[in-house]
Amino acid sequence: MSSRQSPTRAGYRRNGLKASCETCRKRKTKCDHKRPVCTYCDTHQLQCFYHPAPMSKPRSKPGTASNSPLSQHTVPSQKTPPAISPHNRSTPNQDNASSILQILSSAESGVPIPKTFVSQLHEQRTEARNLDSIKEILASLRFLPRIAGCVKSFVSLASFSHVPRYVVEELLAKLPLRVNQGNIECSGGIEKLAARVLASSSSAVRVPIDADMHTFCDLFTGPNLRIETIGLVLTHTAMSLLFHRNTKQIPDPELVSEMLYCGRLSLELARTLAPEPNDVLLWLSFSNMCLIDFLEGATSVNVWRRMCDLSVDMLALNIHRESSHSADKLPFYLSEIRKRIFATTNHFDKMRAVEMNRQPCIRLQYADCAPPLDIPEKDLFSPTILADKNKILTEIGWNRNSTLSVMSASRVRYMVAHFEEELIDTKISTDPDRDTRLRQLSTRLSAAWDELPQYVKYTDDCWTSIDVWNCLVLATLYLDYNNIQFNLLSSLKSSTYIPMELVTISWQMLELILRISKEQNSGRLSTEDLPTMLLSHGVPSAALLLNALQDVNEGSSRVQLPAEVQRAAVIKKVSVLISQLDIAATKTESNHFICERAAKFISDCLDAVLDPPSAPTGPLNTDSNIPDGTLADAPLSSQDGWFDIPSDLLAGYPSLVEQGWPNWAGLNMDYYAVPELHEP
Repeated sequence: MSSRQSPTRAGYRRNGLKASCETCRKRKTKCDHKRPVCTYCDTHQLQCFYHPAPMSKPRSKPGTASNSPLSQHTVPSQKTPPAISPHNRSTPNQDNASSILQILSSAESGVPIPKTFVSQLHEQRTEARNLDSIKEILASLRFLPRIAGCVKSFVSLASFSHVPRYVVEELLAKLPLRVNQGNIECSGGIEKLAARVLASSSSAVRVPIDADMHTFCDLFTGPNLRIETIGLVLTHTAMSLLFHRNTKQIPDPELVSEMLYCGRLSLELARTLAPEPNDVLLWLSFSNMCLIDFLEGATSVNVWRRMCDLSVDMLALNIHRESSHSADKLPFYLSEIRKRIFATTNHFDKMRAVEMNRQPCIRLQYADCAPPLDIPEKDLFSPTILADKNKILTEIGWNRNSTLSVMSASRVRYMVAHFEEELIDTKISTDPDRDTRLRQLSTRLSAAWDELPQYVKYTDDCWTSIDVWNCLVLATLYLDYNNIQFNLLSSLKSSTYIPMELVTISWQMLELILRISKEQNSGRLSTEDLPTMLLSHGVPSAALLLNALQDVNEGSSRVQLPAEVQRAAVIKKVSVLISQLDIAATKTESNHFICERAAKFISDCLDAVLDPPSAPTGPLNTDSNIPDGTLADAPLSSQDGWFDIPSDLLAGYPSLVEQGWPNWAGLNMDYYAVPELHEP
């Protein structure tokens, strides 16, 4: 990191006072004379040395270069990159120095590039502000006993969490502080702990390739405690209090507000301090995005901002490149966890891009990363995993024992994300063969789904044959698959009729959404995603089915209902959907404003089917019961997920203010029910 010289009289002036190092002397800044490296040079990763005679000129023989490292007469090859050396004016070697990226990533640049120096005062004030923020975050750990109870309960219930729960538990257990009667106790006091956290958070993390889980955790907690570690713990506490709670239990407003604010502050500070992203920062970013998605709803621009930041973190770590996952760069378990979160984030990004008609943040056409291997998390951290890998996996990476895990779901989502990206690109295409490409994409998607192993596919009897949480995951994957098919078939511009397979898909999606809702209302499971499922899958499906029923009522040949889709059954299911939207339309749900308007929209469509207007005998009846802007009037090619709903449905969304969070009691306190959390 720094060049260290012998502590001789070179460090003193002739008058006996301490001399400034050469860097501080040339910049004319005050040096604190720390040995072997002063604070300024250590902070900025600069060479720190003391010139024995700073006012003298180097002496050298004519025509030769001095051997002193301080000499100004260096040979060209030492001063200039080989490609532009005066002695090498030939065509540059494109394999060595064809881009600035290759020059910066060369072996000679072993330290991060220092930030531009502004002024000593600016840096002092910035450091003081960062220290104050860290102290504020550390102060939130006065709730540590309750935090520990919430985090342990959350990770024990979240069996399909994309943040490795074993790592979270160990990071929490190794926090270098204790709480005694509300007072934080740590070695050296809170001031020294804050300084250590600032120093460690400002340094890059280098994970040895032979590091096990315990060694990895030691890089982020204990003596090396980093701000992102604290933020991850606080964010998990907030998720525990808000996602999984007893029906009658209302979270402590002070604790929830503190966890939300300090968790967000930790994320912002970690991004500012860290020279480059790391895995814990990646998990904190992902968890915070999920939390804001729950708090502010799917249409919030803050969720999109978090998604963009998370994408930058992953791309900066080169997770999208398979070459970054080689055995000589990362431990095996860490590589697979990175692939897992990359796969899930990609699907989340593409799903929201389709629903909200937005540009995706990550483009898989630039990625060559393989999907994660289907290894359960308890086996992933085993020291013998590399030797046992072939016993656990098939030739293409699926689990031989048909064990459903978070890795299984991530593999399916990674496959789905590729088709979602193709769907986005093809829908906006103006090529004459656009519809042909959409049909081919639908065929390829069906073939890819059929090739998946049976244990990752949803069946109607899974609610009674397997664990209810596993069944929920399978149902979610099946909805994602059907949603792509729905969007593909409804985007066909050349269709003058409603394809029968589109009606079948809509019916299957509506049935499955209502089955999930039934299981939740019975108390067997809890998912904070149900209102979003109702909006993104239930509403478009119901609207299309009502559109088909209206065509049948009018004797139109645009549609033929499949045998399993009966008029009475559709009306019954749609009525249940409206009641579920009404339940979610209470102000205790973040998407309540959309649910309320969606319920009215579907209700109006249902009224138009049940009580159709009489055939006009003269001019067009402007008092028709058919609601303006419904799918009954819209061409099939205009149907586009959430945008099947009239545009004014999404207007005027009120975002929550995280710091003050005055509307915490407005969150849903009675809608989600899981086993009670055990807090100490």
